[in-house]
Parts: sequence; C-alpha cells; structure tokens
Amino acid sequence: MTNNLKLIFVSLILAFSLTNCASNYKTVTRGKDVPAVQDTSNIAIGKTTKEDVMVSFGAPYKISHDRRTFFYRWPHGTPLVQITGLGKTNVQAHSLEVIFDDFGVVKNYTVSNKIEH
Repeated sequence: MTNNLKLIFVSLILAFSLTNCASNYKTVTRGKDVPAVQDTSNIAIGKTTKEDVMVSFGAPYKISHDRRTFFYRWPHGTPLVQITGLGKTNVQAHSLEVIFDDFGVVKNYTVSNKIEH
C-alpha cells in the first residue's frame, strides 16, 4: 500500500471508531439518581437530621468547612461533548444545598436546576 492509501485507511478507521464511541455514550450522573423537586419532600426543617439526609441522598458532593452545609450536585450530559466541546448539547445540573443547625438538624435547604448550553 502506498503512504496515501495507508493514511486514508487509518483515517477512515479512526473516524469510524470515534463516531461509534460517541454514539455509545450515555447520560451520566454522579451519586444517586437526580432527585426531582418532590424527592426533597422528606426534608423537614427542624426535624430531619444529617443522617436522614445522607440516607436519602448519599454522601454529599462537598461539605462546608464548619460541616454545617452539605452540597449535592447531579450533572447530566454527554461526556464526549462536555470534554471535547464537539457538537451542541444542553447540560443540566441539579443541586441541593442543606444547612444544618448546631445539633445537626436541617435549618434550611435549597434546590436548584441550571441548564448550560
């Protein structure tokens, strides 16, 4: 095979492989499944404890330095598009911030959804 034919052959195989890989990517999440807003209905201000929150949502994504705020984040999107920037996609991130009092009981919480284009 000449060098040009080898280059074309390798290019075609590489293009096919990348296309096939990209089509096989699924939406990924970190932690447990993304909670819908109604899933936070089991959080009761003044009643729910840190342990209750961890049972419902798993380990937090981040904990504040004073250990009084748990942060949860569940991003959704196609990893190849997020990494390479190829194509267009909407990446949606659901987040939950839970603030506890000195006794480890929920003082307040916030749920938010953000869509990045």
